[in-house]
Amino acid sequence: MKRMKRRGKNIMAALLLTSVIVALCAGCASILETEELIVSAHTGVTKPETSARSAEARNFEELRAAVLELVTAHEDAGVISIYSYDGDIDADLARACDEVTRDTPVGAYTVSSIVRNVVKIVSYYEAEINVDYKRAKRQLDGMVTASSQRFLRSELLNIMSRYSERAIINTRLGDITGDDIRGYIEEIYYGNPLDVVMLPVADVEVFPDHGSERIVEITLGQRNTSNILLTYTAGLVRAARNIAEAVSGDSDGAILLALLRGLIDSSEYDADAARIGQYSTQNFNATAYGALVYGTAIGEGYAMAFKALCDELGLECDVVLGELDYYTHAWNIVHINGDYYHIDASMCDLGGIETAFLRSDAEMRELGYSWNAGKYPACGGALTYADFYTVAGEAEAEAGAEAETELEDGGEAEAAESGQ
Repeated sequence: MKRMKRRGKNIMAALLLTSVIVALCAGCASILETEELIVSAHTGVTKPETSARSAEARNFEELRAAVLELVTAHEDAGVISIYSYDGDIDADLARACDEVTRDTPVGAYTVSSIVRNVVKIVSYYEAEINVDYKRAKRQLDGMVTASSQRFLRSELLNIMSRYSERAIINTRLGDITGDDIRGYIEEIYYGNPLDVVMLPVADVEVFPDHGSERIVEITLGQRNTSNILLTYTAGLVRAARNIAEAVSGDSDGAILLALLRGLIDSSEYDADAARIGQYSTQNFNATAYGALVYGTAIGEGYAMAFKALCDELGLECDVVLGELDYYTHAWNIVHINGDYYHIDASMCDLGGIETAFLRSDAEMRELGYSWNAGKYPACGGALTYADFYTVAGEAEAEAGAEAETELEDGGEAEAAESGQ
C-alpha cells in the first residue's frame, strides 16, 4: 500500500515537472518571436558613416587638391584622412584653405569662409572641413568657359543679344580685367546694331584679380525686360530691311548715298536732346531704334542707324566715337574700293548731304571734328559727294520729269472728260 502511494507521488511530481518544462518552453518561444540576437566577429573600431565628402592626403599638394575638390563640388562639409604626413598638418591645412579661397577662381568666386578641425585617430589624422558659400551652386552650374578672346567676344554677343541680366564666364585669359570686359561690351554694341538695340549698363567683377585663370561675373542693367527689348530688336530689323530693300545703285558709293537719303527721310535730328547732352547708354535718341523706328535721334542714333543699314547690305561701316566742336558726337567711316571715308549722317540731315559725305581726315578736322585716330582707319580717298551728285541729280530729274508727264496726261484726260 505504501509502495502504491509513493508511486502515485512520483507520477504527480513527474507531471508537475513536465508542466513546468512546457511552460518554460512556451515562454522561450514567446521571447524568440520578438527579439533577435546577432553575433558578429570583432573587427576593431568602426567609424560612423557620414554624408560628407571624403578624401585622403599624404602631402600638401594632395591636401590642397582635396580642399579644392570639396569647394568645386560646392559641398558644405568634408573629411580628409591624412596618412604618414611629413610636416605641420595644422599649418599646412590652414595654408591650403587660404590658397583655395584666395587664389583659385572657384574659391575666390564662391567661398565666404572655411572652418577646419584636425583630430588624431590612433595612427592617422582626420581633418573636418566646413565651407560657408557666398554664391549658390546653380550660379556655378550656369557658367560657360571661354578659352580664347574670340570665343569670349562671341559669348558676350550671345549674352547681349538675348538681353540676359547676368553671365558667369570662366576664362584662361589671365591678364583680363573688368575694364577689358566693359570695353568688349561697348565694342560689341557699336559693332552689332541689328543684334543689340541698346547698350546695357555693365557691372563686372573678376575672381581672383591674379593668376592665369579667372571667373568673370557680368551683371547687365537694362532699361526694359528682355522680352520687350527682343521686340524692339525685331522692329529695328524690319525698319532697316525696308529701307535697304528699296535702295539701288551701280556702285557702293551710290548705294551709300541712297541709304543716307533713306535714313534722312526716316528720322529727324533732335536738337533739344543733343543740346542737353543725352548721350546716355539708356537713351533711345542715341540708338538705331530711335532713328529708324521712333523717327528722332541725335548724332549717335544716326550713326548707329547708318551702320545698321550698311550691315543689312553687307557694306563695311564703323561707328566713330569722338567730338564735334568739343561736344560728344558720333558718325561713321565707310570703305569704298580700298579707301576709307567719313560720313556724318546727322550733319548731312541738318546742313545738306554735301556737308559731311565722303570726307577725308583733314577735311573733318577742319570742320571741327576730333577723334582717336589710332582706333580707326585713315580716311583719304579721292571720291567726293560731287562724284555721285550728278548721277543722283539726273535720276531725280528723270523721276521729276516722269511725274510731270503723268500730271500733264492726267490733266488732259480730266479736261477731255469735262469737255464731254
